[in-house]
Amino acid sequence: MKNKIIICHECNEPILNIDDLAVVGNSFIAYHDNCFEKIKHKNIYAFYSGYKSNGIFPWIMLIILNSAIWSTFYFFVTPINEVITFSAIISSMIIFFRVMSYVLYERHFD
Repeated sequence: MKNKIIICHECNEPILNIDDLAVVGNSFIAYHDNCFEKIKHKNIYAFYSGYKSNGIFPWIMLIILNSAIWSTFYFFVTPINEVITFSAIISSMIIFFRVMSYVLYERHFD
């Protein structure tokens, strides 16, 4: 299933390079990087700033959110099982979005 044609949601042109792919939002919409930068803070992305799920942002958020959760264990009286549970939930959500981006779009590029 390699070489599947992926069409940009904004300009309706094919995305030919994985470096030009921007997978955005919970619905995993594919854009060219340039097309997404133009519409990033308009319309449906007015309240959701529209970070790419195939960029570095999910990994940064994983570190920040897990740091915040684990800090509750050290600074407050928080049971370790709750900290581990919430950390696992957040980690699995972020990894799920990253895997879906790969499965739906990125694996079709050489």
